Amino acid sequence: MATTGVRGRHWLRKAREWCSRYLPAEALGTVCSVIGAYAAFQVWDSRAAAALAGTIAENAGFYGVMVALEWRRQAGGRRPAPRAARTAGMLSAEFGPAERSTPWPFARSCSSSAPS
Repeated sequence: MATTGVRGRHWLRKAREWCSRYLPAEALGTVCSVIGAYAAFQVWDSRAAAALAGTIAENAGFYGVMVALEWRRQAGGRRPAPRAARTAGMLSAEFGPAERSTPWPFARSCSSSAPS
């Protein structure tokens, strides 16, 4: 019984860690995806353009937040150039292998958020 409690606390700690690291990026990525797809659909009246714009907007929103969070995390008194290199290195290590395994437009999502 005692191990179940420890596993439960470990799971809860990991869930909190995930939420603090990725939830803001996922939320902004989703909002950007919907706005980007909606705007593209209004301009070009094309679901394909809306899907592509939504994907690009989601990537911009998601990775924009991740860069900002990592930049802030790397603050520790570093000058801007080493800080930028460290931030890029940390994000490349975290996301690089997964992003290289998928074709560019589909790196974050393959779903269309275009209006019907």
